[in-house]
Amino acid sequence: MNNFWFPGNSVITENANGSISIQPSSDWSYVGYDKSGALINSSGSSNLTQISCTCTASSGYCNVVYNPSDKSGGCGGICTKCIMDQKLTGLNIDMGNGGYINMSIQPYLITAGEVVPQCFKAMFDVPQINTIFNNYMNYLFNGATIPALTVDTTTNLINAPSGCLLGLLNIVGRAVLIPVPLGLASPANSGTHADCNCSATGACTYKEISRGPFSDPLITCEDGCNGTCTMVLKNINPVSNQVCIKVKSPTFIY
Repeated sequence: MNNFWFPGNSVITENANGSISIQPSSDWSYVGYDKSGALINSSGSSNLTQISCTCTASSGYCNVVYNPSDKSGGCGGICTKCIMDQKLTGLNIDMGNGGYINMSIQPYLITAGEVVPQCFKAMFDVPQINTIFNNYMNYLFNGATIPALTVDTTTNLINAPSGCLLGLLNIVGRAVLIPVPLGLASPANSGTHADCNCSATGACTYKEISRGPFSDPLITCEDGCNGTCTMVLKNINPVSNQVCIKVKSPTFIY
């Protein structure tokens, strides 16, 4: 499913050719890979992007649709093979995938009710973001070894490691699932388990993304869902769900 996310303060322009242009405020930059796989970071230059949808099947059509209140969009229409294209217009670069980040946002644990788009691989190819993430995790664990997160193949849930709960860290405007020591967690920002939920037909699955030389991968939800794919923190015994991040397709703009 072709989906994209844009910052809430963006100016959206509907172009004559059916595409849309997204112009966020200057504190947001776009990071991703171009069609050749090279890392592109628009920081310090234009962050204007253009989204278009094309039906490549023998018949049918698809168009860009978006919801300003939800800060998201995708391709809609009647087509068996609809392709989304994205372009950094100001830099004249055709992009393969990526998303918007905001380096001015200080890291914090997301609380219940907040909806934050998930992290993605390209952002962790930016050394400064890795440094921010590592510094925050070292602060949480006071320099001790940070436990890895794994998926329980029996329950298909991510379990909090021993001595920890699970939290969602907002780093540069994106959400990252992390372990949080018990003494620093609270019911408002943590859970005992994490799950990927689909609001319609299809299924959301877990996906590991690497952080270059760092050994433990991060876990995200991959969108195989015909509705909205959401990562949920759960407190089991008693059961209490809190929806924390809305996840968009990891192969396109977030």
